[in-house]
Amino acid sequence: MVNYLTKEKTNSEEAFKEIILTNHPIFRRLANITDTRYRVFFTNVGEMDAWLSSRGWAEDLFHIGDYISYDYDNKRTGAKYNLKISKKLFNEDDTLIGYSESEWEDGMVQFTELAVPDDDLPF
Repeated sequence: MVNYLTKEKTNSEEAFKEIILTNHPIFRRLANITDTRYRVFFTNVGEMDAWLSSRGWAEDLFHIGDYISYDYDNKRTGAKYNLKISKKLFNEDDTLIGYSESEWEDGMVQFTELAVPDDDLPF
């Protein structure tokens, strides 16, 4: 009986963690920023990198600090953007940590439109 109850408790804790992860606020935030009309989902930094790369974002490999930084150049409009994602969203194995809506802070994902120098204008 004890083994069964222990196993059930572990299973319900795992199910709860999975629900929190699949509804992570970062997915909604990134979908809004990138104008993605389908469900965004990843479980670690590598998957996030691959998804952002497929959307045209390039990781800023020289950025050091508390954020993972990405840049995007819109070839059609000439606009440039920067996206910073807090490293505290991931554990030491680069796995996404579950956050509920009440724990979420929008500052964990920062989006900035960068100024385009005059010499970069397309005309």
